[in-house]
Amino acid sequence: MNTRVLFARDFDKSSKRYNRVHNWSNKYNFIAVNETHGTVNRAAAFDSDFKHCRSWWSHESKQAGGLGIVVNKTFLQQFDMEPTWTIIHEARCGRLRLEGKLGRLDFYVCYLNSSDVNCRKITRDKIACNMSSSTRSLSIIYGDSNFVNDPHDRWNTSSTGFSGNKDKVENKQFED
Repeated sequence: MNTRVLFARDFDKSSKRYNRVHNWSNKYNFIAVNETHGTVNRAAAFDSDFKHCRSWWSHESKQAGGLGIVVNKTFLQQFDMEPTWTIIHEARCGRLRLEGKLGRLDFYVCYLNSSDVNCRKITRDKIACNMSSSTRSLSIIYGDSNFVNDPHDRWNTSSTGFSGNKDKVENKQFED
């Protein structure tokens, strides 16, 4: 979920998104959020309102980036070990690892840089270095990769046309 300023100081800006995350946290087992513009204190306030969940965060600044994952405590009861949160790339990718009798589940929450292709490649490379083999863990990656797979995936409002195939090379790198 691209929350776009979940932790904004302006209550009117953040309350609708905050309420949506709260409603979804009662319906779904986990919610990935990115572009949170959060801080440690704002995340602590969030956690105090969401007693039925646990959350993990990686902040960039109040003005940019940030991501997190919110997991329902009932879902967490299926796993024996304490969840492990690893920052793969500060404010760009984090991994929540859950382990139990049925195996291991790795959730990767990503918010790749929107303007820097090299930064996106660094993040993807760090994910690849930290990802377990499919025989050891079920890995789920979600978030905003800020590149598209198909020439018709992204509409450019300025040019009133599709963004085209400019991400073809980057998509190939991701698939490899």
